[in-house]
Amino acid sequence: MKRRLQRNVSYIAKYPENVIMMWVGSVPRIARKKISCIGGMEEQSLHICFVYCVPHSKTLVEINLVRPLNELFLQTCDKIKEKISKFIHKQSSEVVCDESDTSEFVFSAPGRPNLLLSTNEQVYKDENVLDMCINNDAYRLLRNPPRCTKLVIKLKPLVGCPLMASFSLSENLRKVEPSFHWYVGEPDACLISPVLNNIPGGELILTRILL
Repeated sequence: MKRRLQRNVSYIAKYPENVIMMWVGSVPRIARKKISCIGGMEEQSLHICFVYCVPHSKTLVEINLVRPLNELFLQTCDKIKEKISKFIHKQSSEVVCDESDTSEFVFSAPGRPNLLLSTNEQVYKDENVLDMCINNDAYRLLRNPPRCTKLVIKLKPLVGCPLMASFSLSENLRKVEPSFHWYVGEPDACLISPVLNNIPGGELILTRILL
């Protein structure tokens, strides 16, 4: 039997700028043990995905969060803040930023002072909530964006040869025609080399956090 190729390399996802993506879907296996709900595990949960820029720093953090629908949005925001704080403390040896940076993490919505007291499901279904603010930055809320849930390449990619991939899109989505971009490089090499934080004139760093 042929062994499946495994690549233990990091990658950087491209997200729309200042956009919070939300959708309702099943709970991933990796998160099932972490999420407990009253009366048992919910079949559906709220998925939240966006890129957060740490204040007074060029560090970008990719947030992937799965939370119960009946949880208060306030608790979900606290969970995000907690994870960002842990990341900052973990990277303290590289002097990413100081502890005061996470204290500025505040969610709000224009004209909706009670947003944090709503449940995740209420926030998701309220079509009047079009924008949210994190600190002083405005984020557009994008519900149920097109998502590729599975991508498989059965043959080893070779330069100059056709490359065909089988894929699956999430259910209940409008018909979309996905466009795949292939890059040529050395085996097991990252597309973007890591860059140290807080270097004058340095580039932005995107770090992935799975919650």
